[in-house]
Parts: sequence; structure tokens; C-alpha cells
Amino acid sequence: MQVAAFFTTWLRTNSISCCIFFGEYKTAAGFSKNQSGLYDADDIVAGTVLFNNDVIFSGSWLFNSNQYVDHIEITGTKGKIWFGAFQHEAVHMEADGKQASYTFENLQHVQMPLINETVKFFQGTATNPCDVKNGLHVMEIIDTFTGVR
Repeated sequence: MQVAAFFTTWLRTNSISCCIFFGEYKTAAGFSKNQSGLYDADDIVAGTVLFNNDVIFSGSWLFNSNQYVDHIEITGTKGKIWFGAFQHEAVHMEADGKQASYTFENLQHVQMPLINETVKFFQGTATNPCDVKNGLHVMEIIDTFTGVR
């Protein structure tokens, strides 16, 4: 089963972030489907991950939707934080009944530090900046969400 490159790139980046922030995962489940038939890749993907610390991640990606929604929300016992992944918008927080929004200057070359460290790794002058263990977990999650495993 194929998954759109856009989804795969987003999921790799954000699943790595999830693994870093929430730790190792216990289990993952999900499914994907090519609903529109406009191309070979699946255009809807949904999945859930249970991390070892009992944090539950739930995500859905719809590439055949009639509207564009870019929304990540992290909800906890004391409040929530929400923001977009691809749009340069404010980061919003809510805790104890109070809300706050934070804006920041968009970084022109946000990926450049990672690219520089990766080049140094391949030149043999630095260690690998991307943890192989996290990468493996991300690939396992992607394969589970898309029915490869």
C-alpha cells in the first residue's frame, strides 16, 4: 500500500517528535484507504499510538477533504496547547481557564541546522543527528497506520 509522500514526510517528522516528547510506544493501530481514486496513494489515514507512559496519540490525515485544516492539539490534565504544523500561526495555550497566544518570527531556514549536522555525519566529522531507534519506531508506526504490517 502506498501513502502520499507529503503524509509520510509529515508523519516521520511528527512521529519522531512524539517519540522524543512522549517516549517509547507500547502499541499502534490504524488504517488507510484510497477513497477518491484520484491517484495510487491512499488519501485518508488514521491512527492511534499508546506510549509507555500512557499518553495516547490520535491522528487523522485527509488528503481528499473539501477544506484545508492544519491543527495539532495536545490536551492534558491541566490544559491544552494547539498550533498548526505547516502554517505560520500563533501557538495557543489554555490552562486553569485562561488562554494565551504566542507569536514568533518565522525561521527562514528552520531545517538548516539538521541538514548541516547530517552532512557532517556523512563526511565522517560528526555523529548521526537522527536517532536510529526513533527512526525505526516511526517506520513501524507508519507501516501499522497504512496496513503494511
